[in-house]
Amino acid sequence: MKSKKHILGLIFLISILICFLKSAKINYDTKIGNYMLLNIEALAQNENGDYTDCYFLGSLDCPHNNLKVKYIVTKLGDL
Repeated sequence: MKSKKHILGLIFLISILICFLKSAKINYDTKIGNYMLLNIEALAQNENGDYTDCYFLGSLDCPHNNLKVKYIVTKLGDL
C-alpha cells in the first residue's frame, strides 16, 4: 500500500514539474517575441531615435519623401 502512495506521489510531482516547465517555456517565448518586436521598431526608427508618419495631403513637407502633407506625427523613443 505504501508503494502505491509513493508511486502516485511521484507521478503527481512529475506532472506538476511538467506544468511548470511548460509555463516557463511559454513565458520565455513571449519575451523573445517582445524583444524581436522592439528590434523591428528600432530598425524602423530614424538615427535620432524617433520615427515620423505623414498623413493626408496638405502644405507641410514630409521628411521622408518631401511630399506635401497635412499632418506629421513623430514618436520620440519609448514614449
